[in-house]
Amino acid sequence: EASIPSTRPTSLLAKATKQGPLRRSFLVGDAHAKRLRYNESMKVSEHLGNERGFTLVELIVTATYVAAASAAIIGIFIAVGTLNRHSRNLAVATALAEQKMETYRDAGYAAIPTGSPAENFSSSLPSNFGSPKSALANVTIVQPGLKQVDVILSYTEDGRPKTVRLRTLMAQRGINR
Repeated sequence: EASIPSTRPTSLLAKATKQGPLRRSFLVGDAHAKRLRYNESMKVSEHLGNERGFTLVELIVTATYVAAASAAIIGIFIAVGTLNRHSRNLAVATALAEQKMETYRDAGYAAIPTGSPAENFSSSLPSNFGSPKSALANVTIVQPGLKQVDVILSYTEDGRPKTVRLRTLMAQRGINR
């Protein structure tokens, strides 16, 4: 029997030569080789037939991991949102206190009223600040020609009291006057 030269790797030829009758299927023609490969793939697919897809246990474990990861990510988003709200409220309260302090600086020493409280400006606090909330300015005379101005804003946030305090001294005679 004449053999047809093959371009297949030598390891396949060596395997076919050792097995005898299979030699012909590898060397004689493509149709027979295709049939052989089809039959071999059927054996593989029959062997793996019970292992296709995911088992119920694998799906439950995966769903558990996804649920735990989702809960953690949602928790992070909630915490970041809360921190963002806290910092925004603190920035607003600080800006209001600084604004009130600037009105006293612009008014001049003689126009600053003394007393405790010298001014109640609670109505200027935003509505998103929790109650009770208050905004007071206290002015005391430390010594003749020197006043101490305290601006105090208080509000409630998530059931906890928050306070912003600013203090400055104002002299009757400023720098270079």
